[in-house]
Amino acid sequence: MKKIVAFILAFSLIFCFASCAKDKLENPVNESTSAENNNSAEKKNAVEFLSVYTENAYEYETYTEDYYYLTEINYQKLYLSEENEKEYPRLAKSLDSLNNDKTEFYKDKAKELDEYASEQLDYYYEDGEQPAVYTANNEYYLQRADNVVLSIRSDADEYSGGAHPNYGYGGYNFDTATGKELVITDVMTDISSLSVILSEKINSKDEFADGFFGSLEETLSEYTAEQFNWTIGYQGVTFYFSPYEIAPFAAGLITATVYFDEYPELFNKKYTVAPESYAVSLSGWSDVEFDMNPSDNKKDTISVGLSYYTEEGSYKDISLNLNGNEFTVEDVYAFSAEYYLVNSNGRYFVYLVPHGYNDYTNILIFDLNGNEIKEAGELDRTAFKSLVWEDENEDTHQAKLAFNNPPQLVLETTFDILGTYAADKTYTVNSETGMPESADEFYTIDESFAHVLTSKEAFNVKILPDMRPELIKAGSRFTLLRTDGKTYVDAKLGDGRECRINVERDAESYHLFIDGKSEYDVFEAVYYAG
Repeated sequence: MKKIVAFILAFSLIFCFASCAKDKLENPVNESTSAENNNSAEKKNAVEFLSVYTENAYEYETYTEDYYYLTEINYQKLYLSEENEKEYPRLAKSLDSLNNDKTEFYKDKAKELDEYASEQLDYYYEDGEQPAVYTANNEYYLQRADNVVLSIRSDADEYSGGAHPNYGYGGYNFDTATGKELVITDVMTDISSLSVILSEKINSKDEFADGFFGSLEETLSEYTAEQFNWTIGYQGVTFYFSPYEIAPFAAGLITATVYFDEYPELFNKKYTVAPESYAVSLSGWSDVEFDMNPSDNKKDTISVGLSYYTEEGSYKDISLNLNGNEFTVEDVYAFSAEYYLVNSNGRYFVYLVPHGYNDYTNILIFDLNGNEIKEAGELDRTAFKSLVWEDENEDTHQAKLAFNNPPQLVLETTFDILGTYAADKTYTVNSETGMPESADEFYTIDESFAHVLTSKEAFNVKILPDMRPELIKAGSRFTLLRTDGKTYVDAKLGDGRECRINVERDAESYHLFIDGKSEYDVFEAVYYAG
């Protein structure tokens, strides 16, 4: 009999949000539109990636009267790009429902933890100790997003007193065209042998020698299709078993991947089509199985994570481990990080984005080929593209693009040219070096970050597209549009025309000059980040 403890039931509520939400959805498109989307998806031989954004949506904190943390809650929301929302309205509706349910869940959780945390204060003050912080967190890791399926790994943890935090893992898997949440029998046409396959895979791992709750095969045979927690990638399906679900807490997270090429007869072929290149989001310190070289008859294991916690409250280093070979990136000093495993035409890399003491981020790139880890390069002041908008309450939101498409990777770089702003460019990951390369001449400044400058005096610009020189009078407004990152910024004038402002940077003062005049003499105000 399968043992399930109380907190696992609580986490199962988190992972069932998508299932519950789908019953409440109104039909946003007619059946003919749905059929067209289905037929369209089936006719396309090539995988078409979706653009998925994650927002750190709810950051809730409370403090004691003497300013100790009492509770802290963080979770994420998921969004499609505007283009994908229009193409797949049912999927967008499912994500909206998931987001709304998560919001309500964590608002209730905040009240619950506040009560728990307040009750424990007297005990801590009697002992003269700092009170424990009660926390709840939920984070998403994109596994696959294309015209067939959207699959997201969901990691949740909670501390509400006791010897250790509790945590759980699961997956959300949606049919892209219909928005319906998938169960495992949608992907695997026959699960009669699944308990045998999973028990063999799990038992083959030495770390589970402590034993399970009864016979593992018998326990797994009692699972219904709806009870399995899983995600689907481009090599197979990964199953997740949280602590206390099938084994003691000490066993930790238990995973097993059933590969398409191992059991091709078990899978719906619709889900086994893979592109030549793709990227997968990794969570910190979780071993991920991957087959980097199908010809060597063995699977590879990779893990990444922040290490060496400092007194200042950050992590000092980042560790990468490939098949037991460890590589350490020293002196990073980050509070958190994003990690992506990148397959570029059969060659593998890790893209790593540490988040530290300021808003500037660098992307560190590592080469995994040859069963060792080597530094491939670094992109300075660069991050994955942001999506910024205001809601009906005029609250500003910012979501980050999850990296899944190496042939068409959108990155934004921060520049200090006539102000500080982020501008993006589209790249392709070079399969040999792992580094992004772009054929675009310029970076496009997002409208959300665009500066509007007003001239203090007349100066010369070049009118686009014919580059005709023109003297623009004082008091004119310039909305920044694009830049090459070095020598010019393009802007839109008040009359709608576009112009190019050529700039030169003084090597000693680092100030910019336009027509031999300082930018501060040419414009009324130019704003730079401190």
